[in-house]
Amino acid sequence: MAYEFQKGDAGEGIPRGLLKADTAIIFNTSNTPEEREMNVFGDPLETLWKNCIFSLCGVKNVYRRVFGIIVTSSQKQRTTWLREVDEAMDRYFPLLKVVDWILDLINFPERCRLRKTIYCLHI
Repeated sequence: MAYEFQKGDAGEGIPRGLLKADTAIIFNTSNTPEEREMNVFGDPLETLWKNCIFSLCGVKNVYRRVFGIIVTSSQKQRTTWLREVDEAMDRYFPLLKVVDWILDLINFPERCRLRKTIYCLHI
């Protein structure tokens, strides 16, 4: 459970977030130009992720990055985006960089599974 209502509240009140994470990172992809997204849609995903999901659950620090336009992007652009993902992960979750270094050092075969487990323990 990510949130709860106060005792006696049937769900009409303000929930109390239960997630222990301080930070959430969202990477979205899009085929809509940013200007059109803002002018026509008002970026509803920003509101959804920050206000309706993570804030409700108690996560205060939310970083979101939209990559696009995907359908016409080049391999070079996608490589640049992946670099941005790595940089954001290093900035917000520096412990993962240490975990990656250790796993590289010991050439651990189940790296992804262990990395996720250590990340979950960290938050």
